[in-house]
Amino acid sequence: MVGGEFTTARFEVEQEGRFLGGCHGNDACLTHTSRLHDTLLSGIIGYAKTAGRTRVLFLGGVGVTGPPIVDGVEWIIYDAGDGSAPATTKDHLLAFSGGLDVLHMLGSRGALVISARYSFIERYQLIYLGMEPHVFRAGVGIRLRIN
Repeated sequence: MVGGEFTTARFEVEQEGRFLGGCHGNDACLTHTSRLHDTLLSGIIGYAKTAGRTRVLFLGGVGVTGPPIVDGVEWIIYDAGDGSAPATTKDHLLAFSGGLDVLHMLGSRGALVISARYSFIERYQLIYLGMEPHVFRAGVGIRLRIN
């Protein structure tokens, strides 16, 4: 099996601590809520195993993220001079993905689909904004064949 996937997610992360000015003495800690938009386009290949009306697809591939959008603004990663990021500007990040799809036929044209994916995306300085390198995705849906 060879295919492609496109996923996008919006999420919020509330943080407090030293990256936001931190907590000092009896003063209240400063907090900030980051609104993040993450997009991933992947090329995937896989192996299918069928038993009766159920088919399991084992998938893996490589993809790229779109520019990370934080609080409505596209972020571009620059080298901080400390070796924490490549020396070039990064507006798209490489992602490695793996997972599986389970399809159970409901009839001649329909199937129940349960999917799970894991992706690793090196985020460099974006981890300070709550964008972790580990992305887990799960889904359930109905696939209908038209022709």
